[in-house]
Amino acid sequence: CIGYVCFTWVVEGSVDFLGFLYVLGTIKVGVTIGKYVPQALLNKSRQSTVGWNVLNVILDLTGGVLSLMQLVGDCASMGDWSGLFGNPTKLFLSMITIFFDLVFLIQHYFLYADKDSYSQLPLEAQQQPSIEAT
Repeated sequence: CIGYVCFTWVVEGSVDFLGFLYVLGTIKVGVTIGKYVPQALLNKSRQSTVGWNVLNVILDLTGGVLSLMQLVGDCASMGDWSGLFGNPTKLFLSMITIFFDLVFLIQHYFLYADKDSYSQLPLEAQQQPSIEAT
């Protein structure tokens, strides 16, 4: 972000606000992917979705679907479908959100549905070594 502002200021003498917003949007898409991928991989490695609330995923999926519906509805009402790609951040965020939320729901309800709790560690691994004062 700061690099974009400095670069455009030096090269062009001013900062294009819309370009700056596109840079912020790209960062937001990257952060969103960085948020979802580790959770999906963690669920896969643990073979469980225990520890997080599936209602948050359902709400997130609802937001992604409604965002995409708004984008499509705006384009349909104007009769101009070029607007679908005119806001790439909103399009990519909604598509990424829908994709990963569907992955999480499949993991929770189908792949790892029989996993009700964490597996217990052996008793030796559960005991913490005591620190004795000398």
